[in-house]
Amino acid sequence: MRCIHESFAEKGVDLVRNGRPRSENRDKRWWNLLLLLPFLGLLFPQLYASDAPRLFGWPFFYWYQFIWLFITAAIVTTVYRATR
Repeated sequence: MRCIHESFAEKGVDLVRNGRPRSENRDKRWWNLLLLLPFLGLLFPQLYASDAPRLFGWPFFYWYQFIWLFITAAIVTTVYRATR
């Protein structure tokens, strides 16, 4: 039994997903790797669990995580716009 993809390929039809050709979707999936940055940046609390340096009286442990909120929002926005 032949796969439906083979029958489309024989006819010269490139499968389309989300309104884009398949090759274009493959190129855009690399943007998703940026989503690993927040995960890696916060993965090991031992690396940033310290009191110094302080920023406006906040210990490093708190302001480091707080900054990642904005970095993560920027990354998610960038990936969304690049892959839609």
